[in-house]
Amino acid sequence: MKATIEEIIIRYLEGEATFPEQDELLSWLRESKEHERMFLVYYDVWSLPRQLAFDPQVALKKIYPPQRRARKRVIWWTTSIAASVAILFGVWFLMDNQRPETADIRYVVQQYNKDILPSETEDIRLILSDEKEVEVKDKTETTITYLDSNIEIDEEQSLSKTEAAEFNQLITPYGKRGTLVLEDGTKIWLNANSRLIYPTRFTGESREVFVEGEIYLEVSPDKSRPFIVRTDRMNVEVLGTSFAVSAYKQESHSRVILASGAVNVYSEEHKRKKQALVPNQMYELSASGEAKVAHVPDVVQYTSWINGIYQFESESLSSILHLMERFYGRQIELSDEAGVLTCSGKLRLNDNFNRTLQGLSQTLPIQIDIKKNKYYISKIAE
Repeated sequence: MKATIEEIIIRYLEGEATFPEQDELLSWLRESKEHERMFLVYYDVWSLPRQLAFDPQVALKKIYPPQRRARKRVIWWTTSIAASVAILFGVWFLMDNQRPETADIRYVVQQYNKDILPSETEDIRLILSDEKEVEVKDKTETTITYLDSNIEIDEEQSLSKTEAAEFNQLITPYGKRGTLVLEDGTKIWLNANSRLIYPTRFTGESREVFVEGEIYLEVSPDKSRPFIVRTDRMNVEVLGTSFAVSAYKQESHSRVILASGAVNVYSEEHKRKKQALVPNQMYELSASGEAKVAHVPDVVQYTSWINGIYQFESESLSSILHLMERFYGRQIELSDEAGVLTCSGKLRLNDNFNRTLQGLSQTLPIQIDIKKNKYYISKIAE
């Protein structure tokens, strides 16, 4: 069962709160001014025995307008636990002031969620700041490299890092892919319909990015600063390794597939339950929070897209078309009889959707009908 914020506060006070719980508490404090005011009231009440003269009415007026009488009654009812909570606030304040002044990436994500979604754009977009944005037009893929002072786009355009805010976004729409080289040398591939949020420079004790969609990473080793990939439902911690992350919001499962090295994976809901993976293992997290680990005989089937192909061996047509739907953003209705057909081969992602679909029809006994931009696929009777 997930701990309540009160339980986390008590554990923090007793020195037993984990770092993830400390981060959760910090996020809670940043959620609203109401939470901040609550802590200030607790702090004032806790300081009561330490003051020679303490006027509770004056203290409360510093936080709340006089007319909020109902809230005053709640505050006095909680006086018995206020000392514990207020001590926590003081300890948290001191510890947090020792951290690097870097914005929490989940807080940044909440702000960026108001921006355009990958499915709502036609071109690859690099968002550097509110004032600076670059659209990569007429290309199905791009490579963006962060150097010491510049940002290079396909070795054709160079921008000064002074034009970039603390956090940037790379957005790849349907049918297009991107490759990003971060300032520490880490290389990240973005599949179609994906968004990556990342800092222009890594500071502090860890290197953190946030992804919606699918990415593959080759993380540059740094024992002093672990690399953390955060998604809406799970987190992946590494030092230096290669792995794939699939975290599309519209899909029921999120996955991590490890190609080399080692990683720890844990859900956002159960941060203490870390699962270590070894190469050729896949961690899968359902929307209900159920996690499982399975062996993957061939990691390539989950990572070949970084080379512009989908490679599969004896794969069902249902699975193949699901990948195509996700990559190209097309609607496909597949009959049950056609869905169980199996196929082996490669699909080139630079080909357009219709050509790729026609190629499958030459391999399998299927019929394709198109009505109002929706594709209906059925099995041809033998």
